[in-house]
Amino acid sequence: MASEVYGQQAQVRLDGDTVLLAVFPGGWRVVAAGCTDRGDKPYDWVLQGG
Repeated sequence: MASEVYGQQAQVRLDGDTVLLAVFPGGWRVVAAGCTDRGDKPYDWVLQGG
C-alpha cells in the first residue's frame, strides 16, 4: 500500500486497486475507486462520487 497527498486530494494505491480521496468539511471522502492507471492519460475508474 502507498499513499500520496496533494493538498486537499489524495491517492491510495492498494494491491489491485487505486482509490482517490478529497477533503470535505466532514473529513476525507472517497471520490473515485477501481481506478486504472493509463500512463500519461487521466485515470479510468469504475466508481465515481461527487
